[in-house]
Amino acid sequence: MTSIGFLEPLFLWGLSFLGLVLLIHLLKRPRTVRLAFSTLRFFSATAVAANRARKLRRLLLLLVRLLLAALLVIIFARPFNTSDPLFPVSDPSTDLFVLLDQTPSMGYREKGEPLYRSAMNAIDSIALLRGGGTGISVFSGADAAFIPWETFRLQPFSLRYADDFRTFGTACAAALQGRSRAVVLLLSDFQRQTTGVLCSLSVTGRQGRVPVIAVPFTPEHPWNLSVESCRVTGGADGSVDVGVAAQGERGGAAKVSVSIGAVRTPSLPCSLAAGADTVVRVPLRISGAREWGTIALQSDDPLQFDNIGYVTTGHPGGYSVLIIGNETANYPISAALRAADTTYWSHCTRRAADKVTFEELSSADIVIVNACHQPVPPLAAVLENGENRRQAFVIAGNGDTLADPVWRQAAALLAFRGKPVQSSTALTVKLPDTTAGMWREFPALFCSEVNVYAYRTGLAGTTLLHLSNGVPLLAAGEDRFGRRLVLCGTPLGITSANNLCETGFYVPFIDRVSRHAAAYLAERDEPWVAGMPIRNRWYGSGSPAQLFTADGSRLLLRLQQQQRFSIEVPGVYKVVPLGASPYYKAVIADPRESRCEYRIPDGTGEACGKVSVVVPRTLLSYCREKTGRAWRLLPWGLLVLLLVGELLLRERKKERS
Repeated sequence: MTSIGFLEPLFLWGLSFLGLVLLIHLLKRPRTVRLAFSTLRFFSATAVAANRARKLRRLLLLLVRLLLAALLVIIFARPFNTSDPLFPVSDPSTDLFVLLDQTPSMGYREKGEPLYRSAMNAIDSIALLRGGGTGISVFSGADAAFIPWETFRLQPFSLRYADDFRTFGTACAAALQGRSRAVVLLLSDFQRQTTGVLCSLSVTGRQGRVPVIAVPFTPEHPWNLSVESCRVTGGADGSVDVGVAAQGERGGAAKVSVSIGAVRTPSLPCSLAAGADTVVRVPLRISGAREWGTIALQSDDPLQFDNIGYVTTGHPGGYSVLIIGNETANYPISAALRAADTTYWSHCTRRAADKVTFEELSSADIVIVNACHQPVPPLAAVLENGENRRQAFVIAGNGDTLADPVWRQAAALLAFRGKPVQSSTALTVKLPDTTAGMWREFPALFCSEVNVYAYRTGLAGTTLLHLSNGVPLLAAGEDRFGRRLVLCGTPLGITSANNLCETGFYVPFIDRVSRHAAAYLAERDEPWVAGMPIRNRWYGSGSPAQLFTADGSRLLLRLQQQQRFSIEVPGVYKVVPLGASPYYKAVIADPRESRCEYRIPDGTGEACGKVSVVVPRTLLSYCREKTGRAWRLLPWGLLVLLLVGELLLRERKKERS
């Protein structure tokens, strides 16, 4: 059994008019005149039957009039089936707020048509059902607001790589204010991450939770081949390693080619089973210059946006360094970096422990902590939250207990213990080698001119430098967030613990230690993801950068005042830092959009309230059925039939001659 509700229940008070109809009918009944007859044998049987028919006719007339009045009242009260989740979609008086998913995965071609086109056709069907697009608003990610469907469909449609759903909840809250009847319609393929975001939103209106209808345009048998990664390896006579993955229910065959500058490689074939991935090594002679190129995956898979990848060559350089501690004692560190390479070390800032800000810490590539004798709260926050994983720390320990606050944090992150040591005799330093790694081109393993009098023991990680007594003086490791921590057991600036800054060893030593951290960052220097927030490494540095198109013809962004920024279109962009060499940066599409992982809302436990899931086929069938004229004219047809019946049943007075 279905339950019936009324959109305008106040009109049901009109049913009380039925009593008035009944009263009028009773008052207009013909009066009965009693006549006395001696016998009824002279009355024919037809006269008796006619009297009975007249009574039945009057009863039917009363019933028709009551039905006429009741039907008029019910038409104005607008009944509907409360168990029909799609009724609000067809009701022109209900405001319909539509979220049309424009993420790249909606470009999946099902039966030759992209999913987003099928979704737009569904909205057109709903507009036709409602007699036009009035009352239909569609969420625009570019405007972060709802706009009329007529306006939306006239705009150029493009798949967006931005995380627009984050503003959808705010737009809903603003649009639903003052709406007495509204429904939210979600048209999406419901990729796993999309559903997770949508279900974390709260959709409420003036009268509480707003009904949500989810229409999943999910492929029946999804599959996809995608470029997962691109990496240049092997130097001048090296190659480009292209990671290719097969997503979904089946694999496929493809060809991979690389174009860098004027060089284009032949296509190399690869074949993958469902769920498999492989690396295609494309031989390519690459110069040391900073260049960029594209990777083309030639395949007939139904999702094409991820068949293009981007690769850049050459080291970006231009790293920013923040030095925390006593500014006077740390002056030699910044001076050494400037003397080593002003292009590579684009910006060096010294800050006292009580003056450093969280923004400076989070935006620096390399943080050097030296001669710091007090806690640094912003540093503690940065070390503990691990938000910026593309960052390295160089922490120098004093030969006393004054540096314990910062040193204890480093010890906790790398899980080691150590203690300060005062040496009675001067110790020299010993390099592990002079042919590979960070010490290449140093003249000798031992540096006798360096004298160390105080240091810390127990350094954890890979040892990079020893004291002459065999104790590690420099070590590097990763914390639990995957960031690089370089520990030096003796101070790096002006100090009585050693004479480092008074020797010729100092400048190359500081440069190589910092380059070691920078090289690690280069390995982790992943491409930016289109549409996702990107940390602005130049924020608050005083040395801004500019972002251009790859050919440098058009300025897109000035990177200085914003903590984060985003780029919506994948491709290659040219970064021009102030006082440093320009380099290219690859921006890729969100790889999660390629994975063919779906999670349809089940309608239970969702933060957005009660969710009804309706498949597209059911929605379109509903629209076709309700659009038919017979369905719309049915109540009025019944009304006409009742009026005709009333005219036929009404008694006509005979004209007197």
